Amino acid sequence: MEDLYISTIRYAIQKDDQFSLGELKFDLGLSEEQFEMLKDEVWKGNILSHTSSDFVFQASALEVPVWASALDRFRLIEFEELQDARKAALGANRHAILAMVISAGLALASIALTFKEMSDSDKDIKASLQRLDKIHSTIEMVEARAALHASPMSERPPHQVAESSLAPVE
Repeated sequence: MEDLYISTIRYAIQKDDQFSLGELKFDLGLSEEQFEMLKDEVWKGNILSHTSSDFVFQASALEVPVWASALDRFRLIEFEELQDARKAALGANRHAILAMVISAGLALASIALTFKEMSDSDKDIKASLQRLDKIHSTIEMVEARAALHASPMSERPPHQVAESSLAPVE
């Protein structure tokens, strides 16, 4: 339920004319306790306007004519602006939370893709190293053969001399 004072101001602004406190009590369905609180605030001049004397106000409060003052109208405008600001802030908070969730999700996705690329890169590096080892072994073998062919036959062991004489010249 809306605040007693806000609903009273809304009622007074909608009436847009004088009305009695009795009408207000009946139309808003106020309890005796609520009506007494409201009557005291009206009498003190804190809400709504009236021109009744203290004697009339105390003797027949239900018949006292009241109306919405300019201050009451501004109070309602401020209240509604505050409500709108709260709604906007709540919406902004929701958007901010959504943006943070999206950012966190994208950060996690980026981390996962980085790890995947690193593991793929490790596999590529291992394969490249194996190819380099094979190339290195081949180069060493070719160098060894070249060294055998370049050395004089007398310096070669007998089994290499036989192999080199049978091997085709490259």
